[in-house]
Formats: sequence, C-alpha cells, structure tokens
Amino acid sequence: MKMKKSVIVVVCLLLVGIFGWSIAKANSADIKVHLGAGTIVMDQQELVLTPDEAIMVQEDTVYLPLRPLMEKMDYQVFWDAGMQNISMEKGDQTYFMTIGSNQYVRNGQTITLDNAPILVNGKTMVPVTFFTNVMNKTVEVSNSHV
Repeated sequence: MKMKKSVIVVVCLLLVGIFGWSIAKANSADIKVHLGAGTIVMDQQELVLTPDEAIMVQEDTVYLPLRPLMEKMDYQVFWDAGMQNISMEKGDQTYFMTIGSNQYVRNGQTITLDNAPILVNGKTMVPVTFFTNVMNKTVEVSNSHV
C-alpha cells in the first residue's frame, strides 16, 4: 500500500511538473502582439511605438514595425532609400530585405515568405512571419487588450 501511494505521488509530481513547464513554455513567446491594445511586448516590456509604427492588419496578415523590434533585440538597422533595402546586423547575424520583395535573406540564405515588407508612412512594416520563419522567434498574436 505504501509503495502504491509513493508511485501515485511521483506520477502526480511528474504531471504537475510537465503541466507547469507547458504553461511556462506557452507564456514564453519572444514577441507578444496584442491587437486589441495595439501593443507589442518583448522581454516583459511594452515597446513604445509612434503613431506611424502602429500594428497593422492587411488581408489577414499582421504587420509589425521593423525598426523598434530589431533595435530592441540590439540589431543595427540600415536603410538604403534609393534601393529600398533594409539590412540588419548583430555580431555574425545578418538579415536583408527589399520593400515589395517576399525574399528575405538570413546569413546569406534566401527564405521566401507569402508577404513582402511594405512602407507605410515612411516606416518599414514586416509580416509576423518574418520574425517566426526568418528569425526563428516565437510570436504570440492575440486580440487581447493586454
């Protein structure tokens, strides 16, 4: 009987541990986007966005302002107005994109997404998939007001 109780206790502890880890994992998104509030949270801090950097939804695609997110991740962001190219660098990590092209470059490797970066009021907006599929970040998008 004592052995049976010990086994039950161990199983319960394992389940609590696994369940707790799942909750922590679910709450550990690198980028949290709250459409209802129009806010972006990174490292448990809300990014301060200008009105020109507002989150945008266009044809079922969520677009985020590129520069504030990349700078929050300590990337240098370079804009070439003539070519409408954006390059970003941090250590040995480099990313490159062109406004209107759905081809993104990560460390020399080209990745094609469904949506291209766009310019809105002079600000580069990128689809959420840039962060998930090109930068390999976890992004949680919700309609919440935070």
